[in-house]
Amino acid sequence: MPYKNQIIDRRADELALTSQEEGGQCYALCTPPVADATLNLKPEWIKVPAAVQLSGIGRSSIYELIKANRIKSFSNRKRGSQHGSRLISYDSLVDYMETAYQNSLKISADKNQKGDTAHE
Repeated sequence: MPYKNQIIDRRADELALTSQEEGGQCYALCTPPVADATLNLKPEWIKVPAAVQLSGIGRSSIYELIKANRIKSFSNRKRGSQHGSRLISYDSLVDYMETAYQNSLKISADKNQKGDTAHE
């Protein structure tokens, strides 16, 4: 399976060729990517559906975590508008998942220790 950078590089090349074939203006996409360049693909903020897809946490649970201030978010909307886009901090979501993982390891280790002492 190719790496994400390879997929993006290939897609950028395809867009560059398409732009040139159609006689369009050639900007940054027409420059082939540097082979050893590292792409920073981590977003700062993501929408709720992306958070659900990336984390595997359900939509309702995401909103519960937001309400409990476990992950950072804000509603991006125009003044006076009732609707907007809820954006979640990618870093806070990853931090929450890492903390949850570490806690699950501790719980698992505690259960194993209790199970070992029960057999003695």
